[in-house]
Amino acid sequence: MHILSIKDIQLIVHLVETGEVLSDIKDREKQVDSLVRMGYLRPLRGVFALTELGEKTANSLQMRHFVPAMMVTGAALEAGQAPALETA
Repeated sequence: MHILSIKDIQLIVHLVETGEVLSDIKDREKQVDSLVRMGYLRPLRGVFALTELGEKTANSLQMRHFVPAMMVTGAALEAGQAPALETA
């Protein structure tokens, strides 16, 4: 199981949204190396492109922007105010 940092997530989502490759890795060598080892980026002639895993992960993470998770605080659960689930 891979654990991505916020900066990793922002980078791969940005690459998917813009359709670009990463060519300037100045000050990101460690981050890019980590993403290559985990299989999210692939080196190609001096640039780094997202792999299929990277694209699928970024697309999945993008969905979080459009389908927010239902969050319930501990105090609301203790008060018996659980959210109602809608059924179709």
